[in-house]
Amino acid sequence: MSAIHAGKRHGDDGPGATLEGTWHGNGIDREGTTWLWKLTLEHDRSKLKGAFQWTGSRGQRGTEHVRGEFDPAARSFILKGIDVEHADRVGPNTYFGRVGEDFVSLVGYWIDWEPGVFLGTKR
Repeated sequence: MSAIHAGKRHGDDGPGATLEGTWHGNGIDREGTTWLWKLTLEHDRSKLKGAFQWTGSRGQRGTEHVRGEFDPAARSFILKGIDVEHADRVGPNTYFGRVGEDFVSLVGYWIDWEPGVFLGTKR
């Protein structure tokens, strides 16, 4: 895809084709802990930055700041935890995921701490 095509910015597949905004979801890790999360993201071309707010079923809490990249052709992203604040048994993770064609749903997994899977929607 060219940098500019049909009046669209590079990496923009049409209206709403951005990860920017607020996402909500849940997940589960391999130890059986369920997680609720809220992710606020900024999206500038292929770059992503934002923060997860995590709440675990075993009392864990924390805000994890992340940075990453988005591949619009594959609709895939990678987010890397930079630091965690206000944390109680929450640590930085690396996340791999894919956004749906609708750009309002996503699925993925994380690999650090206790690996797990997640899904979410944009609101």
